[in-house]
Amino acid sequence: MKMIVVVEDQQVLATAYSNKFRGEGFNVEVAMDGEAGLNKPIVIYSTAALFSDQQEGIKAGATAYLVKPEDLFNVGQIASDLLIKQPATPYIRAA
Repeated sequence: MKMIVVVEDQQVLATAYSNKFRGEGFNVEVAMDGEAGLNKPIVIYSTAALFSDQQEGIKAGATAYLVKPEDLFNVGQIASDLLIKQPATPYIRAA
């Protein structure tokens, strides 16, 4: 089973995201801060939309950077694709 860590500081959103990913066949771990995401593929899903924020996230090791609001369907599909393909270059998508 594919493993994903949802890092979200708002409990309501963490629950929504984890339910979505579980429904798509992921084994989900939820964390309230970024420390839990170390050594795993990282998809940042943030309201920070500045290019410098995105570059900082990628520089810190993220596999992808998505800007909220992004449809939950798209987030699940993008995460699934990234875990399967493991791209050589990071993926950035602004809403």
